Amino acid sequence: MIKSALDLFCGNQTQTSFRIHNVHCGRSLTFTGNALYYYQRSGLHIAPSYTPEAGAFSRDMQPIGLVLNRSAQPSPHYIGNIHPSTLENLFRGYSVPEGEYLVLITWMVSTLIASSGGYMLELIDNDDERVQKLQRDLKRLIDPCTQDFIPEVPAQRKQFDSLALDHFLLNFSPVDELTVPAQKNLLDLLNGYAVDMSLKPKRHSYSVFVQRPVLLSADESVITHEPLLNRAITLHLSREDITANVDMSIEFDAYFSAWINLVAFVNYHLQPILLQHGAASNHTPADVFRQIGILVCRALVKDEKLFIQEMDHQASIRQGLSLSENAVAQALIAYLNQNRLNEQSKSASDWLDALESFRPKRARSTDWPVTPRALGAALKQAKPVLAASDIECLGEKRGSYRVWTIRRNTPLEPSTTDQSQAPSLDA
Repeated sequence: MIKSALDLFCGNQTQTSFRIHNVHCGRSLTFTGNALYYYQRSGLHIAPSYTPEAGAFSRDMQPIGLVLNRSAQPSPHYIGNIHPSTLENLFRGYSVPEGEYLVLITWMVSTLIASSGGYMLELIDNDDERVQKLQRDLKRLIDPCTQDFIPEVPAQRKQFDSLALDHFLLNFSPVDELTVPAQKNLLDLLNGYAVDMSLKPKRHSYSVFVQRPVLLSADESVITHEPLLNRAITLHLSREDITANVDMSIEFDAYFSAWINLVAFVNYHLQPILLQHGAASNHTPADVFRQIGILVCRALVKDEKLFIQEMDHQASIRQGLSLSENAVAQALIAYLNQNRLNEQSKSASDWLDALESFRPKRARSTDWPVTPRALGAALKQAKPVLAASDIECLGEKRGSYRVWTIRRNTPLEPSTTDQSQAPSLDA
């Protein structure tokens, strides 16, 4: 009887075919008319909406079909048409500069309406107290639960599965390091996957599809897995003295209402934009996040260039950190610069000899390859770091050995020496 009821809740009308059920936690975009449903209090949901005539508004709804969010608490009270710009006061209270909190607010909105291709947010801050308070408020706005923080990133896949059923937003703090298996599991959570659920008696079971945003904080970036790096925003928080512009009388309910209204505004305008040039699935996660950021700026009456510049700034910080941590990439760039080369092809053995004198002084012995095979593996790891500097790293097999070509896509400017040696027009 329970199995039949679950099938009805999840819309599985065909008993002969197996289906993975898409079960929402109540804090996500539904698939019917792009309507948003948000768990508000016991027994009810709110449906945030927006029209150009009426602006943002909300109405109570009866619960949608089966909802999983086992640790969910009722969200703050929705108190009406609070302007989205009210959110700025919350971040000014934490002395977060304008460009940085525009990225934060964009990520907040994306957790609710980017049904696929969401980003993980990594906050880097030397002030542990400030970043933990900020994380707590983000969690309570997006996904109020009985537990604000998850103190440790799990080691096993089953533990991730359990957390995904307990929470919508997985909020880890503090994080000292991430193993590669853990990073792969976090990437799976961003993309979504099926979790097997069992009922008693054990012959009854079903699967649910879970997809979860992730937030974590650390003293320095802990993401090393390249596919996860491409789906993470690392925000190095700085501090700006703007406490004079902070209104301490605003209640938390007002921040919640401002955020919900902002989500409704962005959701209303985002769908037609994504569908304007074809199916929404044709857009990359970066495209969607950028468009959400532009709409957030429009709602908050900000210059969208401020958001784009901050995203570029954070990307350049990551690029610099990645380069400083990759000894082989540093050596390759130094080799090209020293020899005034735009392109060079060598076997792994020849590259090993050529790069030895360009080995960074601070590179640990474990960071530097000592065999051609190890260098080949290091060159593969260096590819994304070099790509950020507009340098290609290509390997191709020629006969019994592999040749690696390093190509600079942006040619070097002629040096003064080159120019003095060039033939004159008169000659």
